[in-house]
Amino acid sequence: MTATSFIPGKTAIRQIEYFVDNLYESLFLNDTYYGNLLICLSELNELLFNNSQEKPIELSYATDHKTLTLIAKGVDDEVFNQLKTDINHNNNEITIELLKSLSDSFEYKDGQLLLTFDIGALHNSIYKERLRLLSEYFMKHKINSVD
Repeated sequence: MTATSFIPGKTAIRQIEYFVDNLYESLFLNDTYYGNLLICLSELNELLFNNSQEKPIELSYATDHKTLTLIAKGVDDEVFNQLKTDINHNNNEITIELLKSLSDSFEYKDGQLLLTFDIGALHNSIYKERLRLLSEYFMKHKINSVD
């Protein structure tokens, strides 16, 4: 599933979990990113619901396997502006800070909320560790072999 649509509220959590589960499996994401994605989208759902977002939100993603961008289309400009200006209402400040701290980029433009995650760095570190282990393994076996 590359996209889903939901109306913010309690029942949207199942759709969000299903969307994140599919991302996790199709992109082979680390457990840390699974948790960050799920928390971000759950908090976004609650934030929009608490601030009277009644239009459906279309949730999709884009990736180049180095970054993953979650795209929430249909966020009302008025709702987003209310979130920014009335930060004390329903703990908006805490939720927005949570979204910013769990993602590598938090941006709003043209009715779209973009949450970007740097997933390449994690994969790169795994790659380097596996390369190191394989190099050690083959060096060990080359030394012990009779040529």
